[in-house]
Amino acid sequence: MINKIYAMDFAFYNTQGVYDFDAQCEMVKEIGYDGIHRSIWDGTRWQTADVLATVKEKHDLDATGIYIVLDLDYPTDHPHNSGILTLLENIEGCTQIDLSIRSAGKGITPSSTQGDKPVSEWLRQALAICERRGIDILLYTHIKFWLERHSDAVRLCRAINHPNLGIVFTSFHWYALEGGSPSRVLNEIYPFLRKVHLSGSRQSPLGFAGVATVEPLDVGELDNFAIIGALKNKGYEGMFGYLGWEEGGDPYVKLKRSHDVLRDMIKRADDHPDWTSHVPV
Repeated sequence: MINKIYAMDFAFYNTQGVYDFDAQCEMVKEIGYDGIHRSIWDGTRWQTADVLATVKEKHDLDATGIYIVLDLDYPTDHPHNSGILTLLENIEGCTQIDLSIRSAGKGITPSSTQGDKPVSEWLRQALAICERRGIDILLYTHIKFWLERHSDAVRLCRAINHPNLGIVFTSFHWYALEGGSPSRVLNEIYPFLRKVHLSGSRQSPLGFAGVATVEPLDVGELDNFAIIGALKNKGYEGMFGYLGWEEGGDPYVKLKRSHDVLRDMIKRADDHPDWTSHVPV
């Protein structure tokens, strides 16, 4: 099966600013991606997701997701957080929210189970809206955040046990924090896996958060082909996306390189499943 692929809009961020959204869509479509992923960062910016309602009609692209951050250092009724619920009530043209959780509350350290109760309470409130509107929340792990490890996301999914709650696998954040063989994490998250973000990366103090770089898919030491092959061997039919955060430079060139590499990796995994059936993943 040829999986759909998408580009996150992170690739369009650089020190000179951010490309206009219509220009982003035009580039992504011309290159050959199936969809685009929109970042709105926090609930105060919920209306910036309105552009997704016309992406399919205007650009013939799927709106594959929205990236947003919950931060319970703020009260739940603060616009940073309450705006996420407003987004869920109003969003059109997109049915998946990728949710990072920066903090579960003041003084609660990353991955601490002390955060499970306040986070679960907020998620249940959000999921009540999602169930009514046909939207999925996908937990997005992020280094230095409370929701830092995929095992944290699995713990929440098991405890809440809601059909509209899942996980997006982020190869960069897994690699930057843990690395090594991904077999354990892929097996653990697979029952909840809905989507996969990929990036090239190498561990380096010059990289993101002083830990690892984010690069096009044809660069770095992270073996994304092995990850794709392992998932395809498990029967994964969902989407794959290109991360592209903090790369800078000409976004078209890097998006094109990563598009071509990603299409090739998916095809090779389909054509030669034996190549990845015994790799250490």
